[in-house]
Amino acid sequence: MSQDLSVPLPRPLLDKNDLEKILYDGFQDFGKEIPQIDLTLNKGADINGYVCLYYMNTQLFCNYLISRFDVSVTEHESYEYLCMLTCRGNWLLTYMTAYCFIKKFNSFAIDDNGAIPDDKGCHKYTLAEIKKVIFDCNLDTLPSTNNN
Repeated sequence: MSQDLSVPLPRPLLDKNDLEKILYDGFQDFGKEIPQIDLTLNKGADINGYVCLYYMNTQLFCNYLISRFDVSVTEHESYEYLCMLTCRGNWLLTYMTAYCFIKKFNSFAIDDNGAIPDDKGCHKYTLAEIKKVIFDCNLDTLPSTNNN
């Protein structure tokens, strides 16, 4: 079963280059290469995309949807967009992708489903908190995108 994390954003992504820069800036904090990106941009308020990571015959993936909402839904006083991240398989890729968006937009992660493994009792996670969750996981379980 897939689960979701959400990150409030001030704007939608501009293009594939915007996404690549956001991922590069975040993934370098963990010594990992950014995943291969398979991105489809649609006109209008919604941007659908997939952040895919390939390893041998296994495909780990995290997909996202960015939509415009009222600030009561985004839970951020001035951000009208919500990036909803969903994965199947390895949650570490989703945590790291959320980290990238949080870092870029000075935001936070919303975990309504209790996916983040701790007993904090709260559903919002800052950059430092999500980084701790990532480092508490075994980063070696997330394969490198390097095919060598």
